[in-house]
Amino acid sequence: MYRDHHAFSMTPTVSVAQLKELIKTAGSSLRILDATYRERPAMTREEFQAEWYGKMEKAQMEWMSDAYAKEHLPGAAYFNCEAATYPGQYEKSALYLADIFQQYVRLLGVNKGDTVVVYSRGACSGMLWAARAWWLLKVYGMERVHVLEGGVDRWKAEGGEVTANPATIQPGNWEAAAPAPGLFVSFDDLFGTPAKVNDTYRNQVNLLDARPPGQFNGTEPLSFDPNGAPGAHIPHSLNIPLPSLLTPQGELKSEAELGQILAAAGIDAAKPLVTMCNGGTQASLLGLACVKADKQFRLFNGSLREVAARAPLLISDK
Repeated sequence: MYRDHHAFSMTPTVSVAQLKELIKTAGSSLRILDATYRERPAMTREEFQAEWYGKMEKAQMEWMSDAYAKEHLPGAAYFNCEAATYPGQYEKSALYLADIFQQYVRLLGVNKGDTVVVYSRGACSGMLWAARAWWLLKVYGMERVHVLEGGVDRWKAEGGEVTANPATIQPGNWEAAAPAPGLFVSFDDLFGTPAKVNDTYRNQVNLLDARPPGQFNGTEPLSFDPNGAPGAHIPHSLNIPLPSLLTPQGELKSEAELGQILAAAGIDAAKPLVTMCNGGTQASLLGLACVKADKQFRLFNGSLREVAARAPLLISDK
């Protein structure tokens, strides 16, 4: 179940200097995506299913980010992680079938064989939602996709150009594969069915929790409905807060430094890494750091929201 997977073999991030060079050399085979966060309008899961499920052009148009419209890298298309996923029964942002996700990415002008660079702004120096977009694209089979270190702020600090001019985008022909099981893990994979929950996961994986220490330790309110959970984290999980992964300039630390952070957290080098958080987004950035440290990972997309909904007693430690 936890065999090695080589889908993340390429460098996961690029520096501003590297992106500038790509813009000069890659030509039309480079696609830049702005993954600035724009949440879905408030609605029930049933309302989403009826009005929005799979309606990619509608979501792309109506859920556009004001920050992107005001300022973005020249030619960048807008990638909305909330439009690219849907509210599942337990997952905040469940994975669409491949043909629906493919439809969305083609709207952004991505073609077969393109090199894609994703950036963002805001949390974690603009890398939080860029990492989420990166993971989504990797899950559906994209090979050459990278996150811009430091986001749009780092880009501007190093003299990069931004514009408010709308990007001219022709639909692409990229083909999505079914979500790769080697890149994510489900609740059932980790814990079994709710009626048979046990702690065998502790012998199978390193369960890495990317949330802030206060949420992990229970000294701050949880960001999900605990549903009667008696604690703040799952026993035997290891806390690796995202700020510890970043330099003062907002980039991910070096491969060696990230490796030291993982080792200091107490990982067992003989076991695979599984990242988690509240709902899958922070876990994506922790996963990006794992790959930069030359370690493979799987992402628990449902994370603690799903655990609280299905087996809250699992969240028992503080």
